[in-house]
Amino acid sequence: MCALINRIILIASIWVLNCYLPVEAHVKWFLSRPENELLKEPKPDLFTHLSMENGLPILVAIFLIFTLNRLNKKLSHLLKNKRLIFWTYKYESLINLLMAIGLGVSLIFAGMTRTLLVPNFVICSHCPQWLPPAEITVGLFIVFGLFARLSALTILGFIYMAICKHGIAECLDILPLFGLALYFLFSGRNKFSLDFVCGFNRYKSYTLSSLGHYCVRASMGLGLVVLALSEKLLHPQLAMDLLQHAHALNPLLRFGMSNEMFVLLAGLSELLLGVIIFMGYFPRLAVFLLLGVFAGTTAIFGLEEFIGHAACYSSILSIALCGASVPSFLFAKRGWQHSVSKISGSKLAFADC
Repeated sequence: MCALINRIILIASIWVLNCYLPVEAHVKWFLSRPENELLKEPKPDLFTHLSMENGLPILVAIFLIFTLNRLNKKLSHLLKNKRLIFWTYKYESLINLLMAIGLGVSLIFAGMTRTLLVPNFVICSHCPQWLPPAEITVGLFIVFGLFARLSALTILGFIYMAICKHGIAECLDILPLFGLALYFLFSGRNKFSLDFVCGFNRYKSYTLSSLGHYCVRASMGLGLVVLALSEKLLHPQLAMDLLQHAHALNPLLRFGMSNEMFVLLAGLSELLLGVIIFMGYFPRLAVFLLLGVFAGTTAIFGLEEFIGHAACYSSILSIALCGASVPSFLFAKRGWQHSVSKISGSKLAFADC
């Protein structure tokens, strides 16, 4: 219960931060006008006055969160769930490679388009001109597994530079990149890497890998919460501008659903997905739904949308296979249940909440 309260407090803190510090989200990649200009426009009444139209969806979202919480406690320790986690650790090296490809492609694309990590952080003439080549180099190092942990530290340096230039609030939507950087910092690049082949780094720890996957899941969940608040629920003007020149994003328009109601429902859905991923309530189901959303937006916006979310696909892969598993030492401190099994001759402690 205390863990649930702590997580709710953390999400509520992000909500308050977004109320006072509007952030750039993924819709900013495709806005037709500057963000400051759009935010000066009045919000639709649906987002400023409580009514049956907006109150009922909010109550449904709250009901779903608490229902999933109860179901998670009853079903999370099923045998199939545990076996999937064992399979994940057995093939950790392959998963590590696929995650590295996603993150590396994202960094290479950012360097080639002269952006810092994401498309809306443009590297201007006042920025260090070595940044684009550095991003490309780090992306290649991550993919091929050369000095992987040093490359992960460099990515954290890129994030720090983005924060210094744009501020913490505007960088909250790159939280998934922060989680991936932590994963490779803890786990390295494992067997399918030049580090392993050349003998630079063959250290492998299941506990550190599990901690890295936990960071990926937590950062992905919080990132979705931030996006839902900043681009839809608290600042619907941004999403409304996108819908005005991309009508296909609202497939229910032809059935009479207004753009305002669609933005509200989309924001609540994204917020719900972020909360259940962060809290570990059936996160595999949540990321499969999220994958469907990404597929739809990619069909509309094309290559930039796909490569821009390449790092997110790495996070989705991690969560889809690892679920809500966290390092065993975190459970040991709180007295939660955990099991020990042998995989390929190594002892593996895990827990799945």
